[in-house]
Amino acid sequence: MTNRQPIQPVEGSLTGTDLTATINDRIRRINRAFAEPAVVRSAPPSPSSSATWIDEIPAGVMNGTNLIFTLSFAPIPGSLTLFLNIVQSSHFDFLISGVTITYTVAPKARDANYHVARYQY
Repeated sequence: MTNRQPIQPVEGSLTGTDLTATINDRIRRINRAFAEPAVVRSAPPSPSSSATWIDEIPAGVMNGTNLIFTLSFAPIPGSLTLFLNIVQSSHFDFLISGVTITYTVAPKARDANYHVARYQY
């Protein structure tokens, strides 16, 4: 057994709740700076042996102001995952009603390089 000494904070460094608050603040700033969606899935897909998976580019204009896009088919609830610029969108970033996707914040024109919907129908 080795004699381990506890790690001592460097003078002037943050500890405890101050450190946690600083880290959380930096994460929020980074997220705002990139204005990209969080990596969260809307819900686990409903298991269905007869359902088909599809990857498609949602129809709609990517111009930084358009919020509404459409899919070819209505997704099985919980199966839709959206990607903008290769980043998976959070279920808080959009609403789905039938084949219509409504984003809470309009995707930027630069996101048009990679806008994909993956879902079961």
